[in-house]
Amino acid sequence: MVYGFAARVWKNDKKSLKLPADYGEWIKKFSYPEKKAAIRTLNGKIFEVKVFNLAGDYFLYNGWLDVVTSLKLPDNSWVVFQYEEALTSFRLFHFYQDISLAPSNYFYYKAGHVKDRDDSMYVNRLFVHHSLLNTCPSYPVVVWGAGNRKWFVRMDVLDHELYITTGWSRIKKEMSITDDHLLVFEMVDFNTFELSVFSCKPALLTFPPEL
Repeated sequence: MVYGFAARVWKNDKKSLKLPADYGEWIKKFSYPEKKAAIRTLNGKIFEVKVFNLAGDYFLYNGWLDVVTSLKLPDNSWVVFQYEEALTSFRLFHFYQDISLAPSNYFYYKAGHVKDRDDSMYVNRLFVHHSLLNTCPSYPVVVWGAGNRKWFVRMDVLDHELYITTGWSRIKKEMSITDDHLLVFEMVDFNTFELSVFSCKPALLTFPPEL
């Protein structure tokens, strides 16, 4: 599994960002950065950001404004920090409240979505509209996961919604996906996606509204 956490970025969080309450425990358990963190964005930029402890709460401070400015994060953005242990850094995914402003090459999925069907995974409809141009990728679609795992899946339109059908059950089984997991699919090309699975307590994730 991929470890990480999520946070909202409001207007008052542009210069510093308060980290989840359990961050201090994660320093001990996962060796998360305690003094300085490297943040790697999807466009390849790397930022050095100071981590500081104030009365038991941890914050990102010096350097965080550079991240917000570079990504042009508006108020009410939602960010996911994926911890990369080998690089001792965080990979940053970000989603905007306004889908028209959002990067178009990835979408998130919360296990147990209300629109899910038996053995099928719902694909965010606005991602389908903006990124797949309301088309259904032809079989096979390749999904790459951690450890060089690879799955061949089929995408089908069911009742005017796009789903991952064939292959989804295998991904769920091999990755032990439960309702407590967050999945991020990054589109490499029309028939190839990279999958990151975040193992986090539900209380630590503040999900954006259905986009």
